[in-house]
Amino acid sequence: CRSGLMTRIGVLCCAISIIDLLSLSGCASSRSGDTVLHVGLASDLVSLDRAKVSDAISWAVLGNLQENLTELALATREPTPALAERWSQSTDGKKYSFALRRGVKFHDGKPFGAADVVYSFRRFLDPKSAAPVRQWLGDIESVEATSEWEIRIRLSHPDSGFLTTVSVVPGIIPKGWGAKGDEKPMGTGPFQFVRWDRGRELVLGRFDEYWRGATKLGGVVFQVIPAENARVLALKSRETDLLLSNSVSLANADDLVQHGYRMVERTVAGLQYLAGDCSRPPFSSRLFRLAIARAIDRKSIVEKLFRGRVVAASGPLPTVFAEHAEVHELGYDREEAKRLVAASGVRLDPESPIELSYGTEWPWNEQLAEVLEAD
Repeated sequence: CRSGLMTRIGVLCCAISIIDLLSLSGCASSRSGDTVLHVGLASDLVSLDRAKVSDAISWAVLGNLQENLTELALATREPTPALAERWSQSTDGKKYSFALRRGVKFHDGKPFGAADVVYSFRRFLDPKSAAPVRQWLGDIESVEATSEWEIRIRLSHPDSGFLTTVSVVPGIIPKGWGAKGDEKPMGTGPFQFVRWDRGRELVLGRFDEYWRGATKLGGVVFQVIPAENARVLALKSRETDLLLSNSVSLANADDLVQHGYRMVERTVAGLQYLAGDCSRPPFSSRLFRLAIARAIDRKSIVEKLFRGRVVAASGPLPTVFAEHAEVHELGYDREEAKRLVAASGVRLDPESPIELSYGTEWPWNEQLAEVLEAD
């Protein structure tokens, strides 16, 4: 029953859910209720609790269990209704009122409502939670229920990207469920938790009472296969059905396409960036930071490493976001970079080089780190 998926490989941003992926690849309509999709992952989830993770793989998987007030349309990346049916914004841009969707159930059968939304937001906002992505909600001053089916969120100042933010975080869970989330995640999504064999696989089952209607897939098994060559072999040998974008390099993806596999491509939101601690030397120097920006050949990285499938960043937001604005781009100029380093007064010691660390959840991160080191 799995053979229908063998000629398909999805290479997508991990924020896209399995439901979205199947609709893009044309597989969903042909699935029977007993079909289980096997997905190869580069690494295991960090946690089953969204308040404890920031890695792409954990967010990708948990996005099939938990939903948010809004979601981003696949074609336009514009915020559209999800657990909130509609919303309004105050004239000063600092207050949002959300009318919640009725008739939605959590996986345990309990009804979804305003108290759950308030709890989920406040849990992320609590300084004691130490949620890695808590700063994404940093503009929120208060979250309150104005009725059983409406909530109001007050911001410290207008934020044009707020509706995009609440399409990603916090992932709505039942009121009081937080402490249980790492053992049994709960949500309103199309799939529900079955079991997690750490380091091996995570199994999800279809949620028959999903408010959009039950998916035709019986479930999803996320298989942890650390070595990329082993993941590709698993796909070819039909041990897995699908590889996501963070589990296969572009070189291997192109090779698979040449051998008859299908690569599903979609414009998605993502940003690769180099971060430094601006409160400490040498990154506390603005001139030194400008030197780093001048020393990175972004256009070469786009063409050689990413094979022209991405665009060079010109600001802190991906270009597919409605809030993205073009800014002056600092071009590649090694001589100007050297001049800026000299002007910054920063003394670089070859015996004590600046250390660069990177995550392993994306197959190209190591290559990117090598390029930056060479520059």
